[in-house]
Amino acid sequence: MTAQRLPTTDRRRGSQLGGFSRAPWRLGRAPERAVTGSHAARERTGERRRTSMLPARLAWGRAVRGAGLLGLAALSALAVVKLASLLENSELLPLKTVTVHGADGPRVDEVLAYAALPLGTPLLSIDATDVAARVAQHPFVARAAVRRVPPDAVVIDVEQRIPMAAVAAGELYLVDRDGNIMKSARAGDGLDLPIITGIPASDIADGGADEVVRGALFRLDAHARAGRPGGALAEIAFVPGVGFELVLEDGLRVRVGDDASETQFLDKLGRLDAVLRRLASAGARASFIHLDDDRRPERAAVRLRTVAETPPSGG
Repeated sequence: MTAQRLPTTDRRRGSQLGGFSRAPWRLGRAPERAVTGSHAARERTGERRRTSMLPARLAWGRAVRGAGLLGLAALSALAVVKLASLLENSELLPLKTVTVHGADGPRVDEVLAYAALPLGTPLLSIDATDVAARVAQHPFVARAAVRRVPPDAVVIDVEQRIPMAAVAAGELYLVDRDGNIMKSARAGDGLDLPIITGIPASDIADGGADEVVRGALFRLDAHARAGRPGGALAEIAFVPGVGFELVLEDGLRVRVGDDASETQFLDKLGRLDAVLRRLASAGARASFIHLDDDRRPERAAVRLRTVAETPPSGG
């Protein structure tokens, strides 16, 4: 066999390569090595582990920060409570002024007594709700509101209950415009009120007098709105089986019965005024007027006073 000789250029290239393969080189990507199944599985598991670790770290950080914030909030709340307790029991804001609105005269002193607020009491230790409840126990107070006014004042606003009459039932009881029993009347109350009579004492205790008291107050109010014919009322008497009788200050007794409506009662008051005018023009005075005639309601029966019943001039 005859050996083939490389061309001169090929021999020169081969000698320059220093003994490596004399085959011509080609540029290109390195061959990929084969990856076995178990190796690929391990790579995929590692990637998932690295991917799942990031949310876990974020969640842990958020939990730590949340716990820190909760602890800070708890410490802040504890500090506020501690500070409030210190202020309530300190003498930094002593009470110097208590003002009462809605009452005057002796009633102001009575409200202050019920409030029981000594000057010098720490302002923040005063419970306005408790003070209002104490003031509302006063029989002449319908409602009470209390507020603290820093740095050193308390204001008490009251709505008074106004006594409209006194109920004579064993003893005298003051009643307000709604018919509620306020208290037992005493000489020191300084009140001049019409008296409601004819109610048993037992009815006061068990509430059986409520309807009669409201009926008497209704007639008292209607008489005032009608211009007080015959003068002011001294007494409103309840007569069982008959109804009501009005007793004027001069002693005149007027039977008005138990009307079913305000209109009927106002009509009777109109007739009373007309009768009194006619008597006055005749120079006569009545001791009793009967206005409760169901068969002939337009009529009035009058009993004139005798000389003995007639009071002195100006009486």
